[in-house]
Amino acid sequence: MGNKCLKPHHSEMECRNTFVDEFYAFKQLNDQNTEPILNQASIKDYQLLKVLGRGGFGKVMLVQHKKNNQLYAMKIINKKNLTSEWMRRSAKTERQLLEILDSPFIVKLIEAFQTQQKLYLVVEYMSGGELFQYLKHYGKFSEEVAKFYAAQILLSLEYLHSNGIKYRDLKPQNILLEKGYIKLTDFGLSTRNDGLQFSQCGTIDYLAPEVLGNQGYTNKCDIWSFGVVLYQMLIGCDTEQIEFENTSISTQAKDLLSHLLDVNVNTRYNLQQAQKHVFFEDIDFEALSKKKITPQSMFLEHSRFKFFSKSCLEQSAVDTEESECASQVSQFTYNQYKSKISRADTLCSSYGVPKSF
Repeated sequence: MGNKCLKPHHSEMECRNTFVDEFYAFKQLNDQNTEPILNQASIKDYQLLKVLGRGGFGKVMLVQHKKNNQLYAMKIINKKNLTSEWMRRSAKTERQLLEILDSPFIVKLIEAFQTQQKLYLVVEYMSGGELFQYLKHYGKFSEEVAKFYAAQILLSLEYLHSNGIKYRDLKPQNILLEKGYIKLTDFGLSTRNDGLQFSQCGTIDYLAPEVLGNQGYTNKCDIWSFGVVLYQMLIGCDTEQIEFENTSISTQAKDLLSHLLDVNVNTRYNLQQAQKHVFFEDIDFEALSKKKITPQSMFLEHSRFKFFSKSCLEQSAVDTEESECASQVSQFTYNQYKSKISRADTLCSSYGVPKSF
């Protein structure tokens, strides 16, 4: 998959100013040799603090860069767990997508590197924890709270779909919070393809019916998953038998769910229809996209690590040695700051801006 440019959210002049500013700022740091993260990355650059999560391919750890003292989340993938070409391609796709995705509702990639045994993805740390843990703690949310977070999820999906990306793994465990706002993480199952998809992947409770069939599916698979997440926020996490007609939620919420969880993909809502539904009539999506709406205090005032998996937090924060070696994953290494310098350098050349001080 090539690193094609995504649809811009800013004007050409805004992009020029942003990247030129980045060029001068980061080039100066690099010239002065004061920004250690510009050096060749290594696991030795980081102090391992906590295990935040664990999945089929590896684990996610809270780490601190030893020289700039910044906290990050580090996804560590053991290459021996990538037992097929599809799995290796999935890991590479996640790295490539994270490099080009630029949305306030998607985690940002800081850097990526690898050893003979493992892949490492360093992303921004979301200290608020997982939406899943909030649902476990509170059981369900009020409609006001559910609406606030559902609207943010809609904005994140709108950005992905407008750039031809099917997320394919929307679930509360992949929705992280920071200062009351959400960001999506884990793009290992995502694909950038406008055509029909046929591979069956994702988490079973959130899979659209058409994903389980053999007729192919579109990005409306994410709409179904969104409907399940909204259902969980309004009614509770038990999704073995989705039923909302006899619940105490509002008529508007029931109507929206009926359109999101429509088995017929042709009549299922798209993102624009969902945004325009009466359920969201009091949501200012423009203000929300700029994070100008104050979140509920229950998502702001909590003890550290309260909404992370307790079983993971209790595990030892170590990166175990592996003797088995595997081949390199091409084009995996990445550094956010070097990338910004390179992009700004190119832009400076395009606009005739001097690159020396």
